[in-house]
Amino acid sequence: MTRKNYDGDKAMNGFEEDWKEYKRARNMFFLIFVLYLPVCFGIGFASTKLFHTFTPGFVAAFLWMAMLLVSGMRVHLWRCPNCGEWFSGTWWYNLGFLARRCVHCGLPKLLQQSSFIQCRPLRAKLLIQIS
Repeated sequence: MTRKNYDGDKAMNGFEEDWKEYKRARNMFFLIFVLYLPVCFGIGFASTKLFHTFTPGFVAAFLWMAMLLVSGMRVHLWRCPNCGEWFSGTWWYNLGFLARRCVHCGLPKLLQQSSFIQCRPLRAKLLIQIS
């Protein structure tokens, strides 16, 4: 995945294309996850009946797990269209699918309009002044 330009030009165009890309990656992950057992079992069953060995089933399972790992990393390391940081986490934690907003800039997930105003630093200032 290439690093995009996050210098403010994006704010004028909205985030629709970025969210479509995210939804595609998320749906691909779920599809690979759901089809893992049926596909691997089917290949294993067919190879046992045809070739009297389960080796193609093991190969299919290994390749499917690799696809699951790659698609999962693609979703978990997806970058926020607003700030360019990882949307759902930092180097030491990751909320994954549970993230409702960017953990860095607070952009709500699947926001379509470009009228988002970053308000996280303001809240932090208010908390410091109160205490």
